[in-house]
Amino acid sequence: MRELGHVGTGLNELILIATIASINQNALICVEEPELHLHPTLQRKLIDYLHRETSNHYLISTHSAAMLNAELATITHIEMPDKWSIASPVITPADLAKVASDLGNRASDIVQSNFVIWVEGPSDRLYIRRWLELHDPALVEGAHFSIMFYGGALLSHLTADDAEVNDFINLLRINRNLALVIDSDRASEGDALNATKQRVIAELEALDAPAWVTEGYTIENYIPRQVLKDAIDATYPNHTYVMPSGSFKSPLGKTFQGSTSKPSKTTIARYVVAQEASWDEFSEHLTSSVSAIAERIRSANGLPPRPGDAS
Repeated sequence: MRELGHVGTGLNELILIATIASINQNALICVEEPELHLHPTLQRKLIDYLHRETSNHYLISTHSAAMLNAELATITHIEMPDKWSIASPVITPADLAKVASDLGNRASDIVQSNFVIWVEGPSDRLYIRRWLELHDPALVEGAHFSIMFYGGALLSHLTADDAEVNDFINLLRINRNLALVIDSDRASEGDALNATKQRVIAELEALDAPAWVTEGYTIENYIPRQVLKDAIDATYPNHTYVMPSGSFKSPLGKTFQGSTSKPSKTTIARYVVAQEASWDEFSEHLTSSVSAIAERIRSANGLPPRPGDAS
């Protein structure tokens, strides 16, 4: 076993930050530019560790695009155009692109993985990462692919020619090794997608990139109904919830009885993905969609086809 003095500066820094973060609880910890001695992959792993394994809040100053990729963080852009510093929240994809540009990074640094899966929010990320793990365990988030958020309201509530939609389409073009996952939000099987979603899908077709439109109303409709019921009972034992029935209703879209709150999609997703699951319990639409994305990820990373998938 080597002494710490004989290993790299980056590993020393990683151990120091992890130790301080682990021995403190519910504290505010300030970290200045942790990327100075850390590879981008280690930066992402550090952020993930701090989120999963510690109870602290962190204020991190950084010039790293890898840190900007951390969907677990709230990002604030600090500028000093004149004599005063200005702090602006980073909310839209255009905001994120501006931050990268002002830092002197290429826009492609935002999406450093060889393949990017764009999803609406945190629960989608949990499900898709789990399904990829079930289908093709060799594919690793942060190494072979990244999952980034675009926010469901972008495609559900804005018009097709809205400036933010244009910004998002331009951001998609930065890295053409991508897939986009979209909730259909359809009230019935025969309903058409809204004009904004149709426009984005057409743009992806021009890039030869897949758009996965959910078979039902939302991604949660892929989860077996009993599994969702068990998750709600386990995570909200003191609440009563009557789940809407049908593939074209959001199963988590109603409020608890006698309450104005709804089940948290992310809380439910964390419970669901932690349970044992069989690939056979999911619909053909889901398994084929996941398989298609996995094949794209392998191709983008120069990996051979998954055993059994070779033609």
